[in-house]
Amino acid sequence: MNDTGKGLIMRRLLVLIIGLNVLLNCAGTLTTAPKDINYQRVIEVIGGRDTLYAKSLQWLAKTYTDSKEVIEYKDKDAGKIIGRGATTVLYNPTGIAPIYLNIRYAITIEVKDNKSRITFDQIYNPQSPAAPIWLDSWNRLQPKYKELVDNYAEYLEAANDDW
Repeated sequence: MNDTGKGLIMRRLLVLIIGLNVLLNCAGTLTTAPKDINYQRVIEVIGGRDTLYAKSLQWLAKTYTDSKEVIEYKDKDAGKIIGRGATTVLYNPTGIAPIYLNIRYAITIEVKDNKSRITFDQIYNPQSPAAPIWLDSWNRLQPKYKELVDNYAEYLEAANDDW
């Protein structure tokens, strides 16, 4: 075998090794999250149900670009608001070519006297609605939901500006 034949074999072997490495790295991150994943928190806060309901609507209006597009259902008597939100998450299973996934979710806010519960669920990728949410993506989503909930709690706890 001449030198060019050995070089070709070495290049093919190197490509094969790199390909297997990428494949094995991908397999480790392609664990799916449970279908019923959600992020939920109960916030204890001083205030009546009607006040917390109004502040929840205000928070949605200030947090989401177009709250009229977000809010799908609201019932003041029941103390419940349901809407749809979206975010992006960086997904990079190969370590080579990161992509941003668009993620959609339902947001439910329920209020009672002195408490509010916020839930993010029905999480999916609109480009592949039937595809599962990968555990890696869920791990990257959780801090985003925590940040939103922390912001919501701060908004509920803020004193009203009486001017």
